[in-house]
Amino acid sequence: MTNSEWIVDWLVIQSAKMLKLNYKLMSITQLKNRFKQFAIDVALLIQALPKNTVNNAYSNQLIRCSSSSAANYYAACRGKSRGDFINKLKIGA
Repeated sequence: MTNSEWIVDWLVIQSAKMLKLNYKLMSITQLKNRFKQFAIDVALLIQALPKNTVNNAYSNQLIRCSSSSAANYYAACRGKSRGDFINKLKIGA
């Protein structure tokens, strides 16, 4: 197993542990839906925060990073080869 394959496998396993799911049973569609729901949940959280200068700075960063994980995963799924998929996942990690 190459170093990059090990990293991808490790990331998938760690993500599954955090989600308390069996990583072999999660489909691509399910993971995409979870990323989408995460971005929606973060947006709802940000809307609930009081509006002030400090919260605005943190809110802007939080909304960008919460949706970027889904965007990076979508880009990786569109990879033309396994190597391309791995490289695109590295960008998001």
